[in-house]
Amino acid sequence: MRLPAALSWVHNECARMEPSTPYPSWEACLQDHGPCFLLFARQQTPSEADARDVYQEAFLRVWKAGVPPVPGLFYRALRHAAIDLGRRQSRRRRREEFAGQPAGDGIAGWFAPDPAHSAEQAAITAELRQLPPEQQEVVVLHLWGGLTFAEIAATLDLSPHTAASRYRYGLENLRRRLT
Repeated sequence: MRLPAALSWVHNECARMEPSTPYPSWEACLQDHGPCFLLFARQQTPSEADARDVYQEAFLRVWKAGVPPVPGLFYRALRHAAIDLGRRQSRRRRREEFAGQPAGDGIAGWFAPDPAHSAEQAAITAELRQLPPEQQEVVVLHLWGGLTFAEIAATLDLSPHTAASRYRYGLENLRRRLT
């Protein structure tokens, strides 16, 4: 099988190098094997951006662990980082699908199910969705997240006064809409 011209130089470079030869430093190892490592990461991941993320994550792992600069060990770290990325993406997809599933009334559940108050919960959820996003996030973080205004400010990179005013405006909007 003939390789495309864009990949033939990578194949030639990778074929001439011994994957178990230790290098004096990671810099030298990555300089010699960088294209080969990236090609391997691309094979293990669904996109170029994911391949680069896996490459960086693998390097950080081996560097922090004090692993000697041996290409074979870096290939193993790349493979493990790609597997971990795949697992994270899979879990995230499942969480997002679950969070987006509607509750029994057709609205994605923001509240714990309580049949006695389901009509009220549906009305409040619908009105929360109508708030401006900056008010909505502060109301949810304060009421359901239990965060103080100082904690909300730190989380959203705001001043505590701005967080408090967004909360106050959000509650005023909810009261006006619900009464």
